[in-house]
Amino acid sequence: MVASAGIASADVTLSGSAQMGVIYVENDATDTDWQVQREVDLGVAMSGTTDAGLAFGADFNIAGDGGVNEDANVHISGSFGTLTIGGGITEANELGGIGDVGYDGLGVDDAVEGNAAITNPNVHYTLSVGSLTVHASMLSDTNEAAPYALGASYSVNGFDINVGIANEDDAADTNTTLLAVGYTAGALTLDAIMTTSETNNVETEATGVSVAYAMDAATTITVAASDIDGSADSSIGLGVAYDLGGGATFQAGAASVNDVSKASAGIAMAF
Repeated sequence: MVASAGIASADVTLSGSAQMGVIYVENDATDTDWQVQREVDLGVAMSGTTDAGLAFGADFNIAGDGGVNEDANVHISGSFGTLTIGGGITEANELGGIGDVGYDGLGVDDAVEGNAAITNPNVHYTLSVGSLTVHASMLSDTNEAAPYALGASYSVNGFDINVGIANEDDAADTNTTLLAVGYTAGALTLDAIMTTSETNNVETEATGVSVAYAMDAATTITVAASDIDGSADSSIGLGVAYDLGGGATFQAGAASVNDVSKASAGIAMAF
C-alpha cells in the first residue's frame, strides 16, 4: 500500500505482519509449558529523493499494543553509500547467520549469533561496490568505550561470505569476531557460522549450521544445530514451513535448546 505524501518524489508505504500460534517450552518448576502467542505489527516506510539525486527516508514499526518499537531509523544514501541512524537494520557484527526452526523461532540460532553481540549500535554505514559490501556500526556516545563494529559481505557463484569484528572497550574489554558462509543451489540452502567473544580475557567460541530444502513450491524443511563453549548441551531442531498462499505461512517445529525441549506451531501473515 502506497500513500501520497503530497511532495514530488516522496512516498509513504505501509506494510503489515501478524502471527498467531502456540509455543511449548519445557518447565519442570511450573505448569506453564504451553502458551498462546500473537503479534501484530504495522510497518511505515517513508522515502524521497532530493533534486541532486540523494535518496532519503525513515522507517518505523507500530506494535499491536500501540507502542512504537526501537527499530525506528532515518537514512540517506548516494554514491558515497548509505548512512543510517537508528535501529532495525543488520549491524556490522551480525552479518549472516543460520536458519531457525518452528513458529516464531525456537532459538536454536540464538546462542551462536548472540555470542558476537555488543551493546546496540545506533549509527550504521554501508557501501557496496559490485558484489562486495562493507559495513560499519557504532553507538553514538562521547564515552571512549563506545562499542563499534566493522564487517564485510561478498557474494559469488551462490556463496554469501560474511566477516565481522566488534569491540566494546568497557570494564570487561569485550571483543568479538564472526565468520558466516551461506550457499544456495536450487532448492537447497546451507548456512554455517562461527563466532568468538573475549570478555575479561576469557574466550568463548560458538558454531552453528543449518540446512533448508524446498521440497516443492510450498513446503520447506529446515534442520539447524548449534554449540557454544561452556554449555553442557548443544542445540538442535527440525522445522517445516508451508506456504498457504496470499501471504500466510504455516510454521511448526521442535527443538532441544541447551537441554530444554521446545515446540511451536502457528501461522505467520504478511500484508
